[in-house]
Amino acid sequence: MLPDGAILFFQKMIEICILAGGHSSRMGSNKAEILLGGRPMLAHVHETAASIGCGVRVISDDIQPGCGPLGGVVTAWETSTADTLLFLSCDMPFVSVSLLTQVRDRLRPPATAVFTLSTSPGFPFHLDRRSQATVQEMVATGPRSLKELARRLDAELISLPDSRHMELCNVNTATDLEQARNFLTLSK
Repeated sequence: MLPDGAILFFQKMIEICILAGGHSSRMGSNKAEILLGGRPMLAHVHETAASIGCGVRVISDDIQPGCGPLGGVVTAWETSTADTLLFLSCDMPFVSVSLLTQVRDRLRPPATAVFTLSTSPGFPFHLDRRSQATVQEMVATGPRSLKELARRLDAELISLPDSRHMELCNVNTATDLEQARNFLTLSK
């Protein structure tokens, strides 16, 4: 039996995991709860993720804290029965359905990973179960970066045109938040 909202894609169950377990140290308060357009940032991301027809979970308590995004990835693998996981960050409120669909649909055997590319590989990214051992090894021994994970998995990279750069925007600082609020106001 499939979880509510899960879809089969090439006979594989896909689940979306929104990582929200970081310390938000650059922001100074929990980024997932910060209001943007009257709603928490996490609500923006969750609504978009839910609209592509996959099950969605928020990962807020990492099994191995202090490991950056890879701690959330390990937690997601340890707590999921899905064959593939699509990862988002709670601080990317402008990610679009079309981008998530593009990332979801690009993962085909023999590839194990698809990452989006701005200045370096990052969110959103899609991993299949074969990546789990590599992630666990990197959490145990380092380095713990998404860029290194993409390199070790020989990931396919998706680059977006400049006109879509806000979709990859991570709101990490007060300056980023002000820019996001300005963008939201201008896009209405």
